[in-house]
Amino acid sequence: MSLPINFPKIYIVHYKKLIQRKQNLINQFKQFNITNYEFIEDYDRNEINLTEIDTYFHPNYNNNVRKGEELIIKCINMSHLKIYNKILETQDNIFLILEDDAILNDNFPALLTRYMESLPTDMDIACINNGCNLHISPNQIKPNQIWYKTSATRTCCGYLITKSCCEQLIKTIIPFQNAIDHELNRQITINNFNVYWCEPTIIQDGSETIYKSSRESREN
Repeated sequence: MSLPINFPKIYIVHYKKLIQRKQNLINQFKQFNITNYEFIEDYDRNEINLTEIDTYFHPNYNNNVRKGEELIIKCINMSHLKIYNKILETQDNIFLILEDDAILNDNFPALLTRYMESLPTDMDIACINNGCNLHISPNQIKPNQIWYKTSATRTCCGYLITKSCCEQLIKTIIPFQNAIDHELNRQITINNFNVYWCEPTIIQDGSETIYKSSRESREN
């Protein structure tokens, strides 16, 4: 089965030590004949030179993130930033960003294609994962409606983003003050980004199911 011509390129934030996560995603991509993807592995918490990245973070950053995980979160933030910059070098408009614990639903390409066909034209960010079991309230769900406008992310395990959104993010996101999901929420407010959640979701956060904590730096 071939993918639609407008199927988005996928960027994956990956910590190199988590080999099984990468292989699981590669296996899923093979299953779905997805070939246009790229793992972002530049910011390895075991190799990073802090002096090279500390200027990207606000002096209050360490007070705003989980204690003991400051370096882990810095590397994740920098990986998302690298993706935003890479997106600016392309000609496409919409991209899919995953973290390496993403579990794609069955029939993912067909579902994503159908969801993208109904994307609101003013979309900046669209969350297609079920992070922290965040969902639209059942009493707000409408028959045949996929997208619901909201004002926050539901983790960054799987989200669509536009090139124009990345262009604006680059101008305002540095210095980081928070972990990337909370930082994006701050940026959504600053830039008045249009954010949507899909229902039902089509990506599961593996850190909440088959994997351990998403901050798996302690995996030996």
